[in-house]
Amino acid sequence: MNEHVVANGLAVGATWIHTIAIVVLLGYYATLSLVVLPWLSSGGSPEPGRAIDAVERRALPWILGSIALFVVTGVVLMAAHTGPNPNWATLIIVKHVLVIAMVVVGVVVDRVLVPRVAGTWWTPAVVPSTEVRDLRPIVQASAAMSVLGLVVLLLTAAAQGG
Repeated sequence: MNEHVVANGLAVGATWIHTIAIVVLLGYYATLSLVVLPWLSSGGSPEPGRAIDAVERRALPWILGSIALFVVTGVVLMAAHTGPNPNWATLIIVKHVLVIAMVVVGVVVDRVLVPRVAGTWWTPAVVPSTEVRDLRPIVQASAAMSVLGLVVLLLTAAAQGG
């Protein structure tokens, strides 16, 4: 089989997986910021802190899996890049800066903001928040992640295009 055909097939498959991985991440944060957090903010749960903590724990394997796939396929795509796009390097650098920003925001949400409202920020655990205003930083961070994810998705498309 022709090596060029195999390399193209690998690049196409990696591009699809790469795109699906960021869509999963984008979908989670968009759903969180547009559906779950507004529901919690409107009194959808008597303990929004515990509810958001439960959502976060359930989503964590999907988040980590999508990040892992995104990184692995990104490395494959960078190694296999032979496209004619003269702006490819610039697009990839900007994309990497945004991905780093997403990782920072994600860690802050997962390790600081959610534990604060869940009451698990300190040891021993404190009382979970029942105040919807305490969700505001998570709403803002989730919206920021949605926007950053969308821009990363668009940069992926622009970098892979001609």
